[in-house]
Amino acid sequence: MASPSAAVTIQPVITSDHLRLFKDITRSYLNWLDEDLDYQGVEDELNALPGYFDEKLGGCMLLAFEPTHTDGNDSDNQTCIGAVAVRCLAGLYDGDHLFGHPIRQVCELKRLFVLPKHQNRGAGKALTEEAMKKAREGGYHVMVLDTLDRLVAANKLYASLGFEQCDAYNHCPLEKPMYFRKNLL
Repeated sequence: MASPSAAVTIQPVITSDHLRLFKDITRSYLNWLDEDLDYQGVEDELNALPGYFDEKLGGCMLLAFEPTHTDGNDSDNQTCIGAVAVRCLAGLYDGDHLFGHPIRQVCELKRLFVLPKHQNRGAGKALTEEAMKKAREGGYHVMVLDTLDRLVAANKLYASLGFEQCDAYNHCPLEKPMYFRKNLL
């Protein structure tokens, strides 16, 4: 396991280059995951970005960067190594409340992924912590997410950050889905 990197920085998606990087990381995630996510409309989601993740709709998209090193020398260049997004569940979820909170106060963590050769350096944790911070700033009281049982490292990360397993809040046809939530207050 690689040691945690203090050099990981998290930036919001604000430029067209950032948007392209977010799409690239998400496509890498879909290839790595090797699951059929057509039921989620991911291609439509990517083509419509920022879509549900737009700040105006209560969402956000974040990227993780590490310094690029060439020929043993540090440079000012950054390499995008991961991404995550947050979206409001209001309008996407059938119901007025979820886990005892008005639906407008509940957000969902989506598309967390760190490129494999950069994993185990703290980027996933940094992305998730920044996503939780942005969610709190956006007035959310609860963050939820769905994942798969086989994604052991991700599930350990969520547990280490205080997420608790919960009942399903959506339909996932994949094998052994898991659901987590965290109170943000």
